[in-house]
Amino acid sequence: MQQNLTQSELWAIDAAKWRMQEEGMKPLYDEIIRSIHLPPNSSVLDIGCGTGFFLSLISEKDYLLHGIDISSSQIEFAKKHLPQGNFQMAAMEQLPFHGESMDFIVSNNSLQFSSHFEKAIEEVSRVLKPGKPWIISLWDEPSKSDAFCFFKVFYELTNQSKDHSIPFNLSMKNELENLLQNSGFTVSEVHSFIVPRVYKNLDNALEAILSSGPANHAIKMTSYELVRNKVSSAIQEFLQEDGRYQFNNSFVYRIVHR
Repeated sequence: MQQNLTQSELWAIDAAKWRMQEEGMKPLYDEIIRSIHLPPNSSVLDIGCGTGFFLSLISEKDYLLHGIDISSSQIEFAKKHLPQGNFQMAAMEQLPFHGESMDFIVSNNSLQFSSHFEKAIEEVSRVLKPGKPWIISLWDEPSKSDAFCFFKVFYELTNQSKDHSIPFNLSMKNELENLLQNSGFTVSEVHSFIVPRVYKNLDNALEAILSSGPANHAIKMTSYELVRNKVSSAIQEFLQEDGRYQFNNSFVYRIVHR
């Protein structure tokens, strides 16, 4: 049994399998992209970029693409599949960029994994040009997402609280707003968005669901077989008549400025 693992260790996962989860977020990412209005040669930074999927969706635009992540496997995947991007392994609490160098920053489902929220927000404030947007997407309240059924399994196996543990730890009402306000940011827009996740069969669902950091945490503290079996049981209520599994998950994205 392994405990006290860092997020970097927990996200040392199979990047190709995690890419499946990222691709499932495309409806939300497309919605976010529609809100981006930047001139050519703008610098865009994705914090917690994973395999670079979000940046790949805007790669045809004339932007300077930057991505950081704490997972070496995902950064290597991003470099291979989006060679025009500048991808670096780094923590969001210590961004490897000059001050006021970014025209746009996005944190998709990543800020809640920070080891020090205030420091991560301070770093964004440092590298983002004044008046430019930062978009933060997070899970909505746990009860609003079908996926909470298997996160509860992870919490049980890792001895965490059953409601607002990672990745829902910034989903409590006004928690993020208070952190941002204390750091000089103003929330200008808040949008809720339902993202349907559909898997073709049980094996496909389990392969994707067990590819995350929280899943890896449970696996390392118990065993792959135990986690797989418990998650398999937990998701049966979402089995469709055609054999697919569908989860409707609610996310919130905020557009903020300083």
